[in-house]
Amino acid sequence: MNDSGKLEKVPMPESVKEMGQLPEGYSIDFVMDPVTVLGTLLKAGISTIGQCPEEVLENMRQILNSPENLNVIPTSICEMKRELFTATIDVLNSEGQGTEKNQG
Repeated sequence: MNDSGKLEKVPMPESVKEMGQLPEGYSIDFVMDPVTVLGTLLKAGISTIGQCPEEVLENMRQILNSPENLNVIPTSICEMKRELFTATIDVLNSEGQGTEKNQG
């Protein structure tokens, strides 16, 4: 984060790549979060690996594990993102339950 409070993309130090350890205060963030993918599959009625075609599973694995899907970000930002995501899911779930009640 720069002095004006904006996020800047900076190159990852070679030492992080070589050692495979993140500096203290940093976390891995997924562009396409596996939790979102699993939630989407569950909503579609897919709850076991056997229900999904093998080529779809392999494609999802490749996307989720791709280096382009991972970012190293400050842990504080990762935590804020997680809290926002959780709050959004809670709102969506409560709105969905209200809709079901009104229809029933």
